Amino acid sequence: MAKAGREKKLLVVVQSSDQRPEPEGLMTKE
Repeated sequence: MAKAGREKKLLVVVQSSDQRPEPEGLMTKE
C-alpha cells in the first residue's frame, strides 16, 4: 500500500510539473 501511495505521489508530481495529460505511460504501469 505504501508503494501505491508513493507511485500516486509521483504521478501527481509529474502531472503538476508537466501540466499535461501525458503521464499515461506511468498510469499504464499500474
